[in-house]
Amino acid sequence: REVLEQLFVEFLAHLQPKPEYLVLFGEIIRDVWKTKKEDASALHRAAQHSLKALNDRKQRLIEAFVYDRSIDPPTYREQLDKLNEQIVLAEINERDTRIDELDLQAAVSFGEFVLLNAPGLWIQLSLDQKQRLQQSLFPRGVQFENGVYRTAETSMVFLELEAKPLQKEDLVALTGIEPVFQP
Repeated sequence: REVLEQLFVEFLAHLQPKPEYLVLFGEIIRDVWKTKKEDASALHRAAQHSLKALNDRKQRLIEAFVYDRSIDPPTYREQLDKLNEQIVLAEINERDTRIDELDLQAAVSFGEFVLLNAPGLWIQLSLDQKQRLQQSLFPRGVQFENGVYRTAETSMVFLELEAKPLQKEDLVALTGIEPVFQP
């Protein structure tokens, strides 16, 4: 058991991303969140506008029935029921488009901490916490074959941020403004 545990800690350490990649990843998350929040705010404003328009129509209907007496009772009831139904649906839509406040910086910092300290955290976590961490990092589980841990699917964060050594074919030729001659 201890050997398997140590091998798994080493497996986590191998996947550990470089800290500088996490800084960039955090910036990307913040940019995407800002865009999503702006889109969600626009949807919420539209839902609020729709709800207000329906409530205004309801108020005009009531005034037409009560004060102007320009609508007969059966028509009034029918229209009021339709408007009430539309208002309930619009209220649900408005509630669904509300933006939950999230301390994004705290969430990004926590994610960075977990990714940079996964091997050490693993050692300290309870069984339940280990299972949750493992599920987060390896959605399809982990297999142990021939003395090596393998996974069918690794969390996108590790895949994108995995600290990989550069290979020669990954490098770009260093050139300035001088012409490049190839033999």
